[in-house]
Amino acid sequence: MFDKRTVLFVTAAILGLLAGNSFADIYQIWDTYGGTWADADKTGTDDTQLCWAAASSNILEYTRWGRVGGMTTTDDMFGYFKAHWSDQAGNPYYALDWWWDGTNDNQGDPTWAQENVDGGGGFYPLRNIDDSRRWTGDSATALSTLDTWLRDGYASSVAVSGNMGHSITAWGFTYEPTDADYYTGIYVTDSDDSVNALQYYDLVHAGSRWYLSGGYFGAGSTNYISEVCGLELSPVPVPGAVVLAMLGLSVAGLKLRRNEA
Repeated sequence: MFDKRTVLFVTAAILGLLAGNSFADIYQIWDTYGGTWADADKTGTDDTQLCWAAASSNILEYTRWGRVGGMTTTDDMFGYFKAHWSDQAGNPYYALDWWWDGTNDNQGDPTWAQENVDGGGGFYPLRNIDDSRRWTGDSATALSTLDTWLRDGYASSVAVSGNMGHSITAWGFTYEPTDADYYTGIYVTDSDDSVNALQYYDLVHAGSRWYLSGGYFGAGSTNYISEVCGLELSPVPVPGAVVLAMLGLSVAGLKLRRNEA
């Protein structure tokens, strides 16, 4: 039997947790579009600065644009980036461009990651990446932009600036309609946090910036969201087996008509 003090303690703890969450509402991209998060993680070998490639791989998996060349998971896609790029700073904006047309717009610039193995990317040469990609560098509107894009079905990476230069993948956020700042937290996956998991960080709005606070970033962090890069969901392709079946039926129908003639 539990004594009254134990019951009161447990009740108080539960109420404390509820109060701590402040009954914030949550939105995550899979609430509308299904699927789940992806988290490519660094190994520490030839990928110490490839956070941008990991974040790109996550959104490529979720949106299905990465399912080419036998690749099916974010780890496959991250491995593909590693096999073709130098271990240097980069940006998902350029990584997605390369995935589409096979060109690195910063090739030859020693301050940016370079394609050091030719022949990679270029999986969608007849498509314009700008028809599927969105980007903003307006840190003041980063959260409202992220809100809109996730609800539009754009899986999104965010750049973190301050005392670091980093790219992570944003999957959702918490918000309180009655709060003056509205947004209160963000759900992300991060190639540098040593875990393969969805993480939550508080958001602190100060000046015109949204700062990440707690956990990996620490309390009172000076790291803020400076960019958002979104990629729309790929149209659902017709499975190869269905195509073959349709072709088979067409051929069978043609033969039947010929035999009847």
